[in-house]
Amino acid sequence: MINPGLEAYVEIEIIPRYRHFDSAHSEEHVRTVIKNALALAKHYDVDENIIYAAAAYHDTGVIEGRELHHIVSGRIIR
Repeated sequence: MINPGLEAYVEIEIIPRYRHFDSAHSEEHVRTVIKNALALAKHYDVDENIIYAAAAYHDTGVIEGRELHHIVSGRIIR
């Protein structure tokens, strides 16, 4: 079960960021990534909260452009 506080934070502070990105990195995209990541997590001994947070943040670096968004996303989550 996802921590309700984490879920509320992601819904209010993180997912809305995707509304300002290109169509390949939309809010629909991040919700799909979260859903698929949590489905995969059920097959492994992992903390679902970490999977949820990582999936939610995974493309937030697009704010600084696509080329290095994977690196910027890591910096943002740290």
